[in-house]
Amino acid sequence: MLSKDSKIAVVIADHNLKQLVHNCLSIQGYREFEFFESTTDAYERASRFQFDLIIISMEMPDKPGVTLMQRLKHVGNYGPEPMFFLGKTMDEPTISLFLEYDVDYVLTGVMDQSRITQKLKYLAKCENSFSETELSYKSAKSAYIGGHLELSRNMVNDLIEQGVTNEKAHLLLGDISYREDRLDEASEIYQNVLNHNPRSFAARSKLARVHMARSQFTSAKNILDELVELNPLHLKFLENAGLSNYELGFDELAKKQMEQLEDLDETNKIANKVLTQVAIHEGDYSGAAKRLSRTHTEKEMVDELNRAGVKLSKENDFEGAIQVYEDCLAVVQDDEYIAKICYNLAYAHVKLKNFAKATDYCERSLLAEPDLAPSLKLLGQLKKSA
Repeated sequence: MLSKDSKIAVVIADHNLKQLVHNCLSIQGYREFEFFESTTDAYERASRFQFDLIIISMEMPDKPGVTLMQRLKHVGNYGPEPMFFLGKTMDEPTISLFLEYDVDYVLTGVMDQSRITQKLKYLAKCENSFSETELSYKSAKSAYIGGHLELSRNMVNDLIEQGVTNEKAHLLLGDISYREDRLDEASEIYQNVLNHNPRSFAARSKLARVHMARSQFTSAKNILDELVELNPLHLKFLENAGLSNYELGFDELAKKQMEQLEDLDETNKIANKVLTQVAIHEGDYSGAAKRLSRTHTEKEMVDELNRAGVKLSKENDFEGAIQVYEDCLAVVQDDEYIAKICYNLAYAHVKLKNFAKATDYCERSLLAEPDLAPSLKLLGQLKKSA
């Protein structure tokens, strides 16, 4: 429900359009609206403060407006809240994004006060007078977002039994099955949607997601590489395409796709992780910890770099492993992690027969955590052989 007290975010950089929207909102009697001139600032605010309506210009100076929509939807606290887009034109990839993310209000072409005012009136009328079917779908989607999967499934099944055949309801049913780890069922639902609408970007990408959950990365790649070319502003297309290519060893393509994603969403953890791992594969160990610390917790960062170091050690690249561990050690602060990293460094130096440094790192490990068994054992062995 929208009212004159509804909280509205307006994400527009163009001065004239901003003034136009301000006038239209004031004329309609809305009292609480906040303006943002970048998608970055809007995301920081809207991801922490709930708005009832978000008006977004498709053309923004920092990132396209559709990226803000996707990022906010992925946060999880925006479900049925309406978004209203203003833009010069709208192509098929953008239309597919709006269909997938339930965006019902779009105005394109030359903007004037009359057109925007009429669209705002239409938006308010729709939001305050949904049909029973539309309300049921929105309730099912809200239940899904809130993690109430059984309730959401029951609502969607009721809609389908009532004869609702739209794509969104069936995709939601597939999403529920996917989150419940019923992959065969989800795959069948997505495939049925594709059988009825072979052009459905959403169904194809969701089918690729099932392939990834089954570690069928080649099948996922075959779908996602094409989708990324068709819609390079779709964040999940880029994320899953880059991840599948990384898993298959196509590092250059994975790097390209993840760099595209990072340009659109600098907070994406998957992109940062893959780009860091690709850099390590290429022998660039410096700055890995600092890069990961931008999006990961200290534990997540240590886990990622530890895995990279272990992999390098298994490949007998102990010098590379040492560089990764030292890079990590330079930024961690927790004694538990310092102790384990120092042990890993000691072990790698033993393999290089650099026993003095191995002893030093063992002692540093025990200084951080005096009872760490592997370090105690290794230090004892080093002292015996000294």
